[in-house]
Amino acid sequence: MTHRTRHPYVFRGAVHCGVCERRMQGQYAHGVAYYRCRFPQEYALPNRIEHSRNVYLREDVVFEPVDNWLAQLFDPDPA
Repeated sequence: MTHRTRHPYVFRGAVHCGVCERRMQGQYAHGVAYYRCRFPQEYALPNRIEHSRNVYLREDVVFEPVDNWLAQLFDPDPA
């Protein structure tokens, strides 16, 4: 079953929080795709578990380095 989304997320389901290792949720803000960890607001803060209040990752910051790495990995004629 395909879920419709308003915005595409390149790394949907593949980005995990560096603090709690839970999957991060896609979110658009000001026309830019972000991934955010919802764990602090929903569970960690009310239960006094140590976790940053806001954990965000901009998709465009990650996209280019990953794209370059994949291009090098699959380059048929490495220099």
